[in-house]
Amino acid sequence: MAVESETMIDPVSAFPVQEKGREVCGVPLSKLAEKHGTPLYVYNGDFIESGVRSLQQKLRGSGTKIHYAMKANSHPPLLKLLASLDLGVDLVSFGEWKLAADAGFKAEARIWSGLLKKEAELRKVISENGVHAIHVESLPELDLILKVADQTGVGVRIGLRYRSGVDAKTHTKISTARNGDKFGLTEDEILEAVRRIKKSKRGQLLGLSQHIGSQILSLDPYRQSFQKLAKLRMKVEKSLGQTLEYLDLGGGFGIRYHKERPLDAVQVVALARKQFGPDIPLAIEPGRSLVAQAGVLLTEVVFLKKSGKDAFLILDAGMNDLIRPALYDSYHEILPIQAERVKAQKFTVVGGVCESSDVFARGRKIETAGKAGTLLGVFSVGAYGAVMASHYNAFPLAKEVLVRGEVTALHL
Repeated sequence: MAVESETMIDPVSAFPVQEKGREVCGVPLSKLAEKHGTPLYVYNGDFIESGVRSLQQKLRGSGTKIHYAMKANSHPPLLKLLASLDLGVDLVSFGEWKLAADAGFKAEARIWSGLLKKEAELRKVISENGVHAIHVESLPELDLILKVADQTGVGVRIGLRYRSGVDAKTHTKISTARNGDKFGLTEDEILEAVRRIKKSKRGQLLGLSQHIGSQILSLDPYRQSFQKLAKLRMKVEKSLGQTLEYLDLGGGFGIRYHKERPLDAVQVVALARKQFGPDIPLAIEPGRSLVAQAGVLLTEVVFLKKSGKDAFLILDAGMNDLIRPALYDSYHEILPIQAERVKAQKFTVVGGVCESSDVFARGRKIETAGKAGTLLGVFSVGAYGAVMASHYNAFPLAKEVLVRGEVTALHL
């Protein structure tokens, strides 16, 4: 029987309905919109903290370290909250490394992944001993890392990211371990990397990592990838002449945006323990599953445009603020923040960007009259929302607010 998942919660539960409409930590969302304007991202810090502590409790005794995948949301007050909860952090750029340092993540809590690592960036991070390990994604990258380590005279700890060839059976644009995907190293490349590290003066191989995709809803892809990783681990340890210090399982744990029935990270860890045994330390990299449902994008109806049989709600937020619907055809709940005594009507919900793909929903039933000035919420946007925003069409970036209790932290 499936474990009851933290991600099975209703996509809008972080923002319950009270007398004056939907609230966050006792603060009416309408008040935040009045104070800061729209479009506005609002994050429920109490909801995030509760979810993190629950996952930590469930994983206690499992030998598993949680590394937050910063690519999901890098809002500085949110990062400071997560750093205070004793999480590690998974980084995919030098910019994220700097944000992690500013937020208070200790060097030993940082893992640096990602394809792009420039020489000057590596020189600074290695010379400062600024990460626990660098996860390598190509042989040229490994050669550069070892060269910089020799030049700086500083030892470097390394993990090797494995591209297993497993299809995560998620959206094609967020699958990352198939043959032909740009990430990671094949088995042959990893064994070659081991040989190069053994020959180096200052390289130390700590572990193997994988990340097969995002918004994964089935255990099967994890099972397949763990079986392959287990075989590779044996070959690597034989070549290395010693046991590895950890295996990083990646993340990708899906959430409920609409009617999905997602996994819990605990199920994935339990599966890994069966495959890898009780002794080797494990790491996971949740991002979306920790923060997505804690976010709402507040946006105002500017116009109700009726054209033939179509009724368009034109919002002051667009694909420049939230690109997921345009990029992935993603579903997000869209609800009025203050209840209206009207029957649900069908609307096509759009932004003002000069692209036909700038659509949040087509033919969506929403309980609103759609009058100008109506405040709507686009829910489950705490991950891959503001971090993927742009200035396209010269629109300004939306503001972001983290709310905890009745205290807000605004970052412009």
